[in-house]
Amino acid sequence: MFSKRFAKEIEKAVHIIELIIACIIIIGILLGLVQLLRYFLLILTAPPDESYNLIQSFLGLALLLIVGAELIHMILYHSTEALLELILFVIARKMLIYSTNVVDLIFGTIAIAIMFFTMKFLVGSDGESMLKNDRADELSSLMHLLKRQKKAEEPKEESHEPSDNP
Repeated sequence: MFSKRFAKEIEKAVHIIELIIACIIIIGILLGLVQLLRYFLLILTAPPDESYNLIQSFLGLALLLIVGAELIHMILYHSTEALLELILFVIARKMLIYSTNVVDLIFGTIAIAIMFFTMKFLVGSDGESMLKNDRADELSSLMHLLKRQKKAEEPKEESHEPSDNP
C-alpha cells in the first residue's frame, strides 16, 4: 500500500520535471526563432558568394528547432511514434547539414528507409508497437486456452440425480 502510493508520488514528480524541461525547451525554441528570422534577413541581403553558408546555417537552425519541438512531443506523450519521428528528423538534419561525402548520404538514406519501414510495419496507427500488441494478444489467447484446458481436465462431479439415459 505504502509502496504504491510512493511510486505514484515519484511518478508525479517525474511528470512535473518533464513538464519543466519541456517548458525550458519551448523557451529555447522561441529564442531560436528570433535567430532564424535574423538568418533569413541576412540571406536576403547577402552577396551570392556568402549565401550558401548562410542558407546552410539557416537550415541547420531550422531543423534543430524542429528536433526540439519533436523532443517536446516525445517527452510529453511517451509514444513510440514520437520517438521514431524524432530520430527521423535527427537523421535528416545530419544528412542535410553535416554530410560531406556520398557514404554519409548512403548511410543516411538507409537509416531513413529503416525508420520508414519501422513506422509502417512495426508501429500501429495509435503510435504503439504492433509487436508488443501482438504479443499481448498471443499471451491473452494462450491464457484463455490454458484455462479451457484446465477446466476440461478437472474431474466432473457426478450428479446424484437420475439421468434420462439408461
